[in-house]
Amino acid sequence: MNVRNGRVGGMGLAAAVLPLLLVACSDEAPRSDPALPPQAAATSLPPAMLGRWGEDAACVQPLEVTADRIAGARIDAVTTAADGAVDVDTSAEVDGITTGRRYRLARSRGERLAVTVDGATATRIRCP
Repeated sequence: MNVRNGRVGGMGLAAAVLPLLLVACSDEAPRSDPALPPQAAATSLPPAMLGRWGEDAACVQPLEVTADRIAGARIDAVTTAADGAVDVDTSAEVDGITTGRRYRLARSRGERLAVTVDGATATRIRCP
């Protein structure tokens, strides 16, 4: 390899680097592997997690979980997490302000649902 006079192997340094710069500065989106299908974000929950979930058997103030809403907030994305849990990104508009919240839902023994939101986990039971 000859680097005297700004030449790399008989080719000017600019000519050797130019293709790399063009690729790096391209406005084109990176191309994905055509063998892999595009991954669409899921926006509905597994059926086993749907229903009304109370803090106790009296089901006072139950958490309502539907295929597209949690506690009235719209489900924007559902991502599978470890051990069958799902992370659920939600959004809601109150007084013209849109807020987002992430829930982690995991089925536990029996008819129970562990709900983690804002770092706190509560186990709820399915309402009759």
